[in-house]
Amino acid sequence: MHDIGLLKIGRHFRMGACKVVCARNESECGALRSRAADGDGLFEAADCMGPVVLLRGPADEAAQRLAAGVAAAYSDGDAAEVTVNAQMVGADAREWRVTRPSRETLNPYRIEPKRQPQADPRP
Repeated sequence: MHDIGLLKIGRHFRMGACKVVCARNESECGALRSRAADGDGLFEAADCMGPVVLLRGPADEAAQRLAAGVAAAYSDGDAAEVTVNAQMVGADAREWRVTRPSRETLNPYRIEPKRQPQADPRP
């Protein structure tokens, strides 16, 4: 049930059973840090400013690479390669060196919020 609070925070991505949530501002960065539980991972660009990215679920290599790519794609730097620090809660830290993906390449994993239907303006 601790996933419900994540629904209102950040940009959401999914790979299999893993959820990846990317903060949009400093307040959301703090919220993701405070919600990290055992088995979760926190990812942040090391060489430039950027968001906190939370990885929740069975974090295999592909899911961790996606989370590192999201952290790189939404970071403020413009370098083609980005170093991303990853800390799995309750485990050792890891450093990823990733090629910055375009946001378009992440779209297949992105979960868009459902839009409320617009009322028909006709009488």
